[in-house]
Amino acid sequence: MKRLFMALLFGAMTVATTAFAAPITSSADPALSGGSVIDFESQALGSFSSMTIGNVTFSTSGGNGAGYITNNWGGSFNATGINSVDNTESGFTSIQFTFANSVDAFGFNWGASNEDWSLSAYDSSNNLLETYLMPQTWYSNAGEFYGLNVGNISYAVLTQLTYNYGTSDWIIMDNFTYTTTASVPEPATFLLLGSGLLGLGYFRRKFRG
Repeated sequence: MKRLFMALLFGAMTVATTAFAAPITSSADPALSGGSVIDFESQALGSFSSMTIGNVTFSTSGGNGAGYITNNWGGSFNATGINSVDNTESGFTSIQFTFANSVDAFGFNWGASNEDWSLSAYDSSNNLLETYLMPQTWYSNAGEFYGLNVGNISYAVLTQLTYNYGTSDWIIMDNFTYTTTASVPEPATFLLLGSGLLGLGYFRRKFRG
């Protein structure tokens, strides 16, 4: 019986180490399939420090504390449609995404950055789940899209880390996408079941022998 228990415990530990925890580098990532998309098209132009759209609250801080809904960048810097979010050169240096209900994965179009930014996800107990260093995109308009697939995300924070070119790094965000339909747990569950069955088979063979 002890060996059976150890086999099941090993299976559970394997699941814990293989599920989730992956950066998202494409809007086509399977973790975002069927997710909700916030394209900011219905938002009024102007500044904000906090705004709630659907399941997500966007809160800004640092710099002059302001974020902006603008129509200046459609078709440039990875902004699509008409409206997008930016911070100008004096706006926020940190923006928090708070989810009304925990999500498994999220991501967004990312443009115009020429400083280092970190993207960190947390659970409802403020435990850090994962941190990702956002790539600098400069003038690229190749559709760069980044995020995290971690599971049980209560909120995430995007923060400017370096200030080599002034105060706030002028960044642009669009097509914020989030989902609670993760691609990893189902195979992980099968792995746990398989490990348990293997352990049971091993135990029976030893018992009969």
